[in-house]
Amino acid sequence: NLRIEGECVRGGELIAKYTYLGGREGATECWWLRIRDGKRQTLTAPKPIPVSGDATDIVDPRRLVLSDADVGCTLKVKLRPVRKGDLEQGEIATSKASEEVLDTPTPKPPQPSSPPLPLLPAPGASPSTQEAPSSGALI
Repeated sequence: NLRIEGECVRGGELIAKYTYLGGREGATECWWLRIRDGKRQTLTAPKPIPVSGDATDIVDPRRLVLSDADVGCTLKVKLRPVRKGDLEQGEIATSKASEEVLDTPTPKPPQPSSPPLPLLPAPGASPSTQEAPSSGALI
């Protein structure tokens, strides 16, 4: 269940997400690969994940900030689970490839505009005699 989350855009950040099974997690290792034209390049060396499990540490190997070199590429993350205590290592897991890294964020489609609010009659006027101003401004 190893997966990559985050925005695949230059300057964006990706985070490796997974669930550890098999006892208490020890110094599980994580590293990143860049794929360009079908060729894999190791970006980071395997490094242990902080035992706290919190991915907010700036040096956490689960985190990767995307650079100019990543534009046009996809990325994968690898994980070697390690159990606390006996330090038993599990099989290395590899994520699916990320989406292709873009140079700029994809523009979001425009949101439908809200329908205009109906004009309310002035106090004391009947709805049938109220006219909208010709300039389109609300009064």
